[in-house]
Amino acid sequence: MIPLKMKALLEKSLPDTTWHNRLIKEGSFRYMEFGPLDVDRMGHWQMIVEGANTYSPDPAKKAAVEKTRTAKEVMQDAPAIAVDRQITDAAELLVQSPVSIVNVVSEKGKLIGIVTNWDITRAMASHLPMDAPLTRVMTADVIFTGPDTPILDCVRMLEHHEISAMPIVENNRVVGVISGDILAKQTLFRLLQTMD
Repeated sequence: MIPLKMKALLEKSLPDTTWHNRLIKEGSFRYMEFGPLDVDRMGHWQMIVEGANTYSPDPAKKAAVEKTRTAKEVMQDAPAIAVDRQITDAAELLVQSPVSIVNVVSEKGKLIGIVTNWDITRAMASHLPMDAPLTRVMTADVIFTGPDTPILDCVRMLEHHEISAMPIVENNRVVGVISGDILAKQTLFRLLQTMD
């Protein structure tokens, strides 16, 4: 059941249609399980409104929609760094970024490697100077996928290769990143609802 404060906020925010009002009155609003609405945090607000607009009471329809979602629908921007930079430059980008990888690119923007939080940690533990070239810590054999890869395939790739994130590449250029954290935040609940 939707708490009264939240119900009142939703009733004010959603279009006045029979479908949305029925969702609110029946307490069928599935995405509420993520937690209470916090007006100060617009991420929750957007997720809830999106959930109300896409909710389907038919599990078969919901499963069909989830199985067709792709990486481009959930990917996030990922920082990029030139290959001639230093380890410290990548570390600074990682600190500022919400994702755990930095894409190492050529002068023409082609992906040639990645640097992860783990790479920086390993460099520090090995007492590598932080002004050492990025090539000393980057992973050159990059696992990546395209923007049209289904989300379930992305999950399988991350699990199979035992990695936490991977770049999304289109036409030899990085267009985003997908990670276990991103998938958990944006798709896990929906995917679990589709499982039998």
